Amino acid sequence: MGKKAVYVYGFDMPSCFRLRSLCALNKVSLCKIIENNMVDLTVGEIIDGTTPEVTEKEKLNCDPIILFHGFMQAELQKMVKDIRKYPELKDAILAGVTPTSINWKFDYLAEHLMQEKASFKNLQNKN
Repeated sequence: MGKKAVYVYGFDMPSCFRLRSLCALNKVSLCKIIENNMVDLTVGEIIDGTTPEVTEKEKLNCDPIILFHGFMQAELQKMVKDIRKYPELKDAILAGVTPTSINWKFDYLAEHLMQEKASFKNLQNKN
């Protein structure tokens, strides 16, 4: 499963500091910011610490994203509950790294997550 880590994209600095505090509180040693120049890397490359070749890239048009890697179910549930307590974090897309998504480029994953969020919102509006 690997070491527990949280990867964040699209947050302002105060929100990143809040997330780092929550990581420390939950004994997560790594809370890494995914920079705009990293979006062409696969999730696995980001986890492995690969340095991107591109130095500058435009910000993706997506909601802030929090990726969880290496969490047991109970740990993940606690972390999600803690994150949802803060208004500046509650609208973020939360996702676990899966055996499939680890091979996706981050920008593709972000697009996929935005589509899932839109589909879920449409289902909620119909009910």
